[in-house]
Amino acid sequence: MIGQLVWPNKALHSDAVNRARDHGRYLLKGIMERIDITFTIAERDLIVNQTFAVDDLTERLHNAKVEGNYVKVAYTLDEIEDLAGFIATEANHAEDKKLEKKLDALYDKICDIENKYL
Repeated sequence: MIGQLVWPNKALHSDAVNRARDHGRYLLKGIMERIDITFTIAERDLIVNQTFAVDDLTERLHNAKVEGNYVKVAYTLDEIEDLAGFIATEANHAEDKKLEKKLDALYDKICDIENKYL
């Protein structure tokens, strides 16, 4: 686990997102414009089956067209931030170390994508 119920970089992450919102600096994309994210089937299943992400976020994962071992889903920056929060919460409460490690990696992937637009 990356900390005991708190992700050290989560505070920095949220602070960066809030600063970007305050200054209207979402680079290249408008706040309501959707960004394509490619997930593996395993990552999709992890989000759908192991987090409490809201139906609006997971429904798109269910409906996404499978191409090989991947699905592509479009989310706004706000939705990406919400998705990262659901994943972080589950990782912080995971008792299974393998599950925690998978969720941590998925969280990092989503944050890396989000940070490209901040």
